[in-house]
Amino acid sequence: MGVLTSNLFTTAEPATLKKLEDCATGLPNEALSHFTLGQSGEHIRKTQEALKSVQESNPGLGIPKFTINGSYDQAFADAIKVYKTKRGIKNFANKFDDIVGIKTIRSLDAENKSGPPKQNPPSGPIPKKPNEVPRALQNCVPDADCPVSSEFDIRLILGVSGGEVVEIGKFFFSIRDTTNGLSCGYVLRVGGLGVGASPISPAGGGSIKHFSTSKPVRVTRFGPFASIGQATNKPAIPVAVSLLVLGFKPDGESFRLTPPMTIDTGPIEIPGINLHAGQLAPLSRCLSSTGAVRRVLGAADFPA
Repeated sequence: MGVLTSNLFTTAEPATLKKLEDCATGLPNEALSHFTLGQSGEHIRKTQEALKSVQESNPGLGIPKFTINGSYDQAFADAIKVYKTKRGIKNFANKFDDIVGIKTIRSLDAENKSGPPKQNPPSGPIPKKPNEVPRALQNCVPDADCPVSSEFDIRLILGVSGGEVVEIGKFFFSIRDTTNGLSCGYVLRVGGLGVGASPISPAGGGSIKHFSTSKPVRVTRFGPFASIGQATNKPAIPVAVSLLVLGFKPDGESFRLTPPMTIDTGPIEIPGINLHAGQLAPLSRCLSSTGAVRRVLGAADFPA
């Protein structure tokens, strides 16, 4: 017998039942088992039917209108977010979102068990059974469990290089899998030449740059080869926008290099031109191994 016990979530084709059970248990990992915007299928239809039953039985919850169509569209996502807010179902970041995961589908399952519906119950979290042990939500997806993607965002978070002629530097990047919502931190250690009066060149706070790969790859697999160039258009201007030109390829993957891209570091002072080359390596860890997190990374996620 599975985790789900309501008639709605236990009567369907085996493939649909497996998706529902995987969502309720977080298997094989929560990034893959969640139901979210853009998905479709009978498992989504079943989830919509479950929420529709709650909506009709409990109008006081204020769940907005949506259509049972087997498609996780924006209307259904909005309805899920309201339901989770009313039931106090928060994600690992302690926020309300529009994703159906372990706690959400178990809550819907509990509300769809046989018996007369209760009208307008309190809007707090559904009480747990005395013998029910909550499963800890996984906050990090190990490298081996990360899904692949071809669409990514990259952003320079912070960095510094130093030396009047021969320079060394360290730059921290966030690479985000925009398809699956997973982020991995990277460090680029570089060495090269610097031309200019300023021996120290800080960088950080740049804008997000989107790129695609020719074949799908995990967000944790970029590196180890990278090159970087840093320059200003008009050295006479004391404050300018520094540009990092980064080229890299996924580790162990046999497809073409990502074309070099220009990454905005934000306004900093670099009176000359600096050229570096170095290695790109992942930083994010899951129990001492490489992994990705389900959130956007910022400066606080990287070492000082």
